[in-house]
Amino acid sequence: MNVIVSGLTAAGKTTHCLLLSQRYNLTLISAASVMAKLSGFEFTADAMESAFWVSEEAKQIVALRKKSEQLDLAVDAVLKRLSEKADNIVFDACGLPWISSAPALRIWLESSLESRLLKSFVSHRLDEYPMSSNLLEFIARKDQDTRDIFLSLYSFDIYEDREVFDLVLDISSLIRRPHILSAKRSIRIADEIISSIVGWRLEGTREHRAIFQKHLAAYGDNMFISYPPDISQG
Repeated sequence: MNVIVSGLTAAGKTTHCLLLSQRYNLTLISAASVMAKLSGFEFTADAMESAFWVSEEAKQIVALRKKSEQLDLAVDAVLKRLSEKADNIVFDACGLPWISSAPALRIWLESSLESRLLKSFVSHRLDEYPMSSNLLEFIARKDQDTRDIFLSLYSFDIYEDREVFDLVLDISSLIRRPHILSAKRSIRIADEIISSIVGWRLEGTREHRAIFQKHLAAYGDNMFISYPPDISQG
């Protein structure tokens, strides 16, 4: 089984893909790493998680994307081919859930702009909060650029279209302050939920379903926007 994790900038896709890959021995494929490689850069998974998207190299890639849609099309072709031909992969890829029709567990991590800014503060060890508008504007602009590209190429809207997803999880409320303890708590709870549904699909154990149901009862519809009915029953 393949898993695809999607969401907007700094929602936590890479963090949770890394955790899933380690827990379930899945191969991690990142759209950002594929794009970096095709652009002539090489980054480790850890670098992708902590620094890539605010790096100078990322800015160069953004410039390449704006010049031509060929880079995005090439990245999407690689990811689509892998999703159709390979197995036991976790994809960190924003657009793949819509682009590929291959079987996979599709997860969307909903996260407000404010919560994503808090996560970015912790990830990059920034000292000032609230900070200058630079990072906030960068995140919002990156989101908008990505949305515009997918609308232009494929006509789906990453801001609104959620029908393709098995799990839509709003994790905005899990991080409340720009502190490492708050960030760790957010990651732990989200990881328990995401890992439980992946484990349920891979192994079908009562333990995974019980963990999912515990969090469903605790957080309800405010967090669990949509989810497979089979994991909430029994």
